[in-house]
Amino acid sequence: MKRKTIVSLLLVFTMVLLTVLSGCGSEGTEIPGTPDTGEAGYPKMEIQMAVNNANSIDAFVLEHFGELIEEKSGGNITSVLFGGTLGSENEIVEQIRTNTVHMYVSAVATISNYAAAFNTFSVPYLYEDEDKFYTSWRGKIGDAIRESYEASGFYTSENQVLIRGFRQLTSNKMVNTPDDLNGLKLRLPEIPEWITVWGILGAIPTPISSSEVFSALQMGVVDGQENPIISNYDKGLQEVQDYTILTNHIVDILPVVWSKDWFDGLDEDTQKLVKECLDEAMIWGTEECKKREEDYRAEMESAGMEFIEVDSTPFAEKAIQSLTEISKGWDSWVYDQLMEDIQ
Repeated sequence: MKRKTIVSLLLVFTMVLLTVLSGCGSEGTEIPGTPDTGEAGYPKMEIQMAVNNANSIDAFVLEHFGELIEEKSGGNITSVLFGGTLGSENEIVEQIRTNTVHMYVSAVATISNYAAAFNTFSVPYLYEDEDKFYTSWRGKIGDAIRESYEASGFYTSENQVLIRGFRQLTSNKMVNTPDDLNGLKLRLPEIPEWITVWGILGAIPTPISSSEVFSALQMGVVDGQENPIISNYDKGLQEVQDYTILTNHIVDILPVVWSKDWFDGLDEDTQKLVKECLDEAMIWGTEECKKREEDYRAEMESAGMEFIEVDSTPFAEKAIQSLTEISKGWDSWVYDQLMEDIQ
C-alpha cells in the first residue's frame, strides 16, 4: 500500500507541475513559429513607405495612412516614411517590385512604364472632371492597368487615388494662346505621351526629374513646367516663375502602389485593413488638396506670381490631335472603351 501511495503521489505531483508550466506558457511564453499578433489580432510590423518630396501632400497622405492603420491595428502596425531619399520614381518603383520598400505614392509615369497599352490618363482634355476619370479607373481600363501592375510585382487600389487638382502650366513667358508655346523649353517628366502632346502644342519638351525642377527653372535650363497648383506651391515655384497659365489640361492623379510580395504575405484581415486605410487616406488627401489650393494660390500671388485665365478651347483642339498618335500604342479595345467612358 505504501508503494502504491508513493506512486500515486508522484503522478499527482507530475500532473500539477505540467498544469502550472502550461499556464505560464499561455501567459508569457510564445510558441516557436507562431506570429505575434498582439492584442488586436493584427501582426506586429513596420510598413516602409516612400514619397519624392517630404514636404508634400503625397507625404501627408501616407502619414495619415500610417496614423489610421496604427490606431485601427491597436498599435501593432506602425510605419516609417522616406521622403525624397530613395531615388527617382523609377528607382522607387523598382524597390517596390523587389519588396525593399512596401508602399509609394506613384504618378502616371508608372502607368506609362508598366501599363502603356491602357494609359488613357496622359492625354490632355480627355477627362473633364473626377467623375469621368473614375469611370475609367474603376472600369475595364483601370482593371487592365491593375492586371499589368500585378504581373510586374505590385498592386494599386481599384477604388481611390489621390487627386491633386488640374495640372497647370507655369512660365516666365506670357502664354495666352497655343501659338505662344512655340519654342518654349518645357520641363516634363519622362512620360512619352506627354512629350508627344507638348511637342504637338509647339513647346520643346525637356525631360527633367521632379527633384531638379526648381534648379532647372532657376538656372534657365527650361522656361516653364506644368503641375497642379498645390505641387507648384510645394516646390516654391513662385520664386522662379512669373506666371501660372490656367490651362486645366489634365486631372492630376497619384495612385498609391504597394509591393505584391509584401501584401501577399499578409493575412486576409490585415490586407483588408491596409486597403481600407489607404482608401480613407486618399479621400482625405483629395479633399485636403481642394481646401489648400485656394490658400496656396493666394500666397503665390502675394509673392508676385500672376495667374492667367485663358480660353482652353484652342489648347484642347490642338492637344487632342495627339490622341491619334498616342492611341496607336493602346490595345485595340481601349479607344472605344475610352469614348464610352467620357461620354
